[in-house]
Amino acid sequence: MIERMKSILGPSRAGKRIIYDITSSPVDLSSLQSSSRTQRYHDNFFPDKHMVIQELLYADDCVLYAESEAQLQDLVQAYNTAAKDFGQQVSETKTKVMVVQAATVGAVTPPYIRLNPNEQVALQVVTEFSYLGSIDSRSGDTSIELTQRIARMRGAYFRLQGRVFENNALSLAPKLHLYKTFIVPVALYGCATWDLSPKQVRLLDQWQYRLLRRILRQHVPSPVPPKQTSYIDLLDVARSEGSTIIYSMETMLYFLTLRYLGHIERSNLKSLVRRTLHGHLSNKATGVFWGRHHYKLAASRALQAFQLHAIQPATTDIDQPWITACRDNSPEGKTKWAQLIRNGAETHDALWRRQRHDRTAAHTIATEATGTVPSPTDPEPLPTNSEGPLAVPSSPTSERGGVPSVPGPSARNTMASPPAQCRRSSDGKRKRTQPPLPRTHKRNQVQKRRHQEPQEAATG
Repeated sequence: MIERMKSILGPSRAGKRIIYDITSSPVDLSSLQSSSRTQRYHDNFFPDKHMVIQELLYADDCVLYAESEAQLQDLVQAYNTAAKDFGQQVSETKTKVMVVQAATVGAVTPPYIRLNPNEQVALQVVTEFSYLGSIDSRSGDTSIELTQRIARMRGAYFRLQGRVFENNALSLAPKLHLYKTFIVPVALYGCATWDLSPKQVRLLDQWQYRLLRRILRQHVPSPVPPKQTSYIDLLDVARSEGSTIIYSMETMLYFLTLRYLGHIERSNLKSLVRRTLHGHLSNKATGVFWGRHHYKLAASRALQAFQLHAIQPATTDIDQPWITACRDNSPEGKTKWAQLIRNGAETHDALWRRQRHDRTAAHTIATEATGTVPSPTDPEPLPTNSEGPLAVPSSPTSERGGVPSVPGPSARNTMASPPAQCRRSSDGKRKRTQPPLPRTHKRNQVQKRRHQEPQEAATG
């Protein structure tokens, strides 16, 4: 059907242009920094190494790319015609249009795209689109995706809270293993292509700290207030008593990013993903390159954090050891790359622990010098699920001891009055109020009144 669509388009070059160089470093940004933003696509920058992306296919879904509204209208019309020729129908309600632009660019006029030129109803224009559980925004911002990942992480935890994490019949090892297997992948789904800020990474670590503190509450001694349980202590207890290695969210983000980088570099030279990684998006009309490369920046930070190489802005050396190990497609090469990123994870984890310990010590010294009590930085979250907070029912307690008061067998048919309650009025004073009478007492009063009415009638 795609071949039919391209035959309908004819010589049209609608699509998104990518200029690439497979021999360059996958995270080298010096070529983009040294080249002018106004450089045309027909200059000497990566000559004769370009391609035009018109569509991306996955199962029965298709994504069409264009640089202008007119090009997108031609692509949509040709695709709809090709689908009809094969007896298929494009859903108008499921087809969306999204304008991809930088966050600094102001509002633009929404494009008016129709499946057929004769139709009056245009396709819906959206700012973000959810596909396969991941949200794509028009500016490449991951804040919405991160918020959704955290909400689903909380929901996955509290669905297993009663059966697994608070089950006293299970030991600590299976609890931590299930947490690492079912909870962490929910939070880091699709994170190999994220470009997160330090604040967003700290938010992920904060939520992992809260959940681990719930699981390890009985295994980590509570510190003397105002001190709090350290995040490092939780990870150490998980490794020593639970026999489960759990890294910080920052380390796991870098680990998954570099593992995905190895998958791309070991793919075929003609792979679309690999050519895209080694290239730049270019506008055919203006020759302007896309200003931000999210994955390249994320992979560059991961390589620096794991100390696999040191990127210099003016260096284009592709004979670095990490590139050779990353591109080796043999079983020994895959094992070597996996070992490299595992060693890098241990190196980064040790550095992360040292930096966090230094920040905690500096904060303690500053607190003791000022004499103020630090506010809790990691409050205990309320029990929540994926939809919102859960209401925790309270058991009836006695007024004095706080022990649940359970009526005995002799108290079932008694009519004891409930205790009085105290409420605060508008002036702030406590006001004693009597709670409503129980339903059984009202029924007895009605029966007594009915029994007295015939006697009064007979007397009269």
